[in-house]
Amino acid sequence: MSSGPTTAEQGPAPDAADPTASALPAPEEGPSATDRLLPALRSVGPALAILLAQQIFFPAPSGIVVRGLIVGGLTALIALGMALVYRANRIINFAQADLGFAPAVLAYLLIDEIGVAWPVAVVVGLASAVLLGGATERVVIRRFFRAPRLLVTIATIGLSQVLTALALLLPRLWDRRLVSDRIPPPASGTWRFGGVVFDVNDLLALVVTPLVVAAVVVLLRRTAAGIAVRASADDADRASLLGIPVHRLHTVVWATAAALAFVTLFLRGGILGLPTGEVLGFSVLLRSLVALMLGRLTNLVAVTTSAVALGVLELGIAWDHSVALVDPILGLIVLVALVLQRRDAPGDDAGEASAWRAAEEVRPIPAALARLPVVRWGRWILLAVVVAAAAVVPHVVTVDRSLRASALLIYALLGLSLVVLSGWGGHVSLGQVAFFAIGAAVGAWVTNTQGADLFPSLVVAAAAGALAAVVIGVPASRIRGLALAVTTFAFSLATTSYLLNPEFFEWVPDRGDRIQRRPLLGGLEVFTPTEVFVLALAVLVLVGFGVRGIRASRTGRVLVALRDNDRAAQAYGVGAPRPGSPPSPSLGPSPRWPAPSSCTTSRPSTPPRTPRCRTWPCSPWWSSKACPRSPAPCSARCSSSARSTSCRASGRSWPRASAC
Repeated sequence: MSSGPTTAEQGPAPDAADPTASALPAPEEGPSATDRLLPALRSVGPALAILLAQQIFFPAPSGIVVRGLIVGGLTALIALGMALVYRANRIINFAQADLGFAPAVLAYLLIDEIGVAWPVAVVVGLASAVLLGGATERVVIRRFFRAPRLLVTIATIGLSQVLTALALLLPRLWDRRLVSDRIPPPASGTWRFGGVVFDVNDLLALVVTPLVVAAVVVLLRRTAAGIAVRASADDADRASLLGIPVHRLHTVVWATAAALAFVTLFLRGGILGLPTGEVLGFSVLLRSLVALMLGRLTNLVAVTTSAVALGVLELGIAWDHSVALVDPILGLIVLVALVLQRRDAPGDDAGEASAWRAAEEVRPIPAALARLPVVRWGRWILLAVVVAAAAVVPHVVTVDRSLRASALLIYALLGLSLVVLSGWGGHVSLGQVAFFAIGAAVGAWVTNTQGADLFPSLVVAAAAGALAAVVIGVPASRIRGLALAVTTFAFSLATTSYLLNPEFFEWVPDRGDRIQRRPLLGGLEVFTPTEVFVLALAVLVLVGFGVRGIRASRTGRVLVALRDNDRAAQAYGVGAPRPGSPPSPSLGPSPRWPAPSSCTTSRPSTPPRTPRCRTWPCSPWWSSKACPRSPAPCSARCSSSARSTSCRASGRSWPRASAC
């Protein structure tokens, strides 16, 4: 008699079971401790690294550290407002601080001129900031809803000038001018900590800043409007089809950003005084942009903590070193961050790149129209007018106007470089003048110190500018979007304050030094303003023909193809400069994670004997139990939606619709 269970008691054999049972995915395992720790490290890791570097290389007393926390917290509010606008509109708002400038000036004038109570003035200023932010979105930003993101960002630069003029003209109502006026605190009292004297305004900034940050977090995570903003950030059109009021949400975001700007300007006005010109200056804008880069533009925790850490680092550098070292160190932080960062989802990379395409290329005149006599004669007549004007202008205008015309031609050369970089390459550069300045300084040094001819000086200057562009551009090409813009902006400020500062480098020509005009090629004199104009015009024409040749060559066609669709260009064998991004599965295997053979959710006729994550990323066997020999933990899933199906594993994603 057998003591074991019978076959009937055991149930059907595995082979006799439901044939679809083997195809059912196994239950997913919960996230491990490492998976839970990585997001936290990405959020606070940059801030911890900055604070560690500050303590090692730029130690400072405790009072300076506390003051750095206060200043960094105010910068964090500016960066947080810029991050909110970016999540909603996918633009960088250069007018972020200017949204709070006029309301802060209004609140100050109500306190100082009319004698309004401090709480009442704060409420009035905050309400005016909210109204100004909402009106700005409805009147200006909404008109560019369908425009390329680059054009909208440029529009915010012009908007900042208008808002600054409004704030500076507001005191004229009381026949006053702003001269670094400090907003009086609501109460009196001072105390000393770590060798630094603090007052009530410092205490307010130290207490209010974290409360405001917490309020923004609650708005985004706990309210319906905040959840809708986060949901519509990726695809506004789809959100509109689902019934989400996208335009109304954008108005709420801009009103919130303006409120953050008012809090920043008002608290800063009590500590450092109200600004008298450009709001907060380019240096504070650079700190906000660096914090945005460290937070990948959307991670609000990383943006806030990085801005606070940058404030501590800034005051630590200024405590024992020169303030001029702050900008180059910030530029170094940006370069290190670009080298270390990797983009997780190629689909997001492509979407961001397409959003930042400036405009479609202008189509040439059709061949049938170009053969018309009117068009052909019109071209020749226009060319003759330009040549005649170039020949007559230096002889009929005064000396100063002739030199201005020569400078205009030189800046036209700079414009051609932007045509190649931004127009054909699709990259956004905010520091092109820095490469221009480095080349000019090196050329002046070669001419004055080495006694070189003008021709080799021009060659060396061009090589120096190209080398600087390569050093800055290669790390920034790892990540698309605004990486190059922020990097070049930081580099331009570092160039002004440090690289081309005669106090640090003796070879840099000073502003009072006169650059000698040596002959060109040993015999062509370039001394008079007319000769300078002719030389600048000749170089511009030669460079123009060279750029035209580049556009007609394979290099020019590759640049435009990579700008429009880099994946399609890679499919034709063009190597896109994206070493930091994992390749798409349709473009060839990755050295670390081979590309899948197919991207479909349909079940094959014959399942593989040993299904692996590498071979069947979208098959029903995509589960932890079906991939026993995978080199990496295979807790992944295949998720289907109305738009696309994506397969995710170990932080990597392959979009089905576009790449396959």
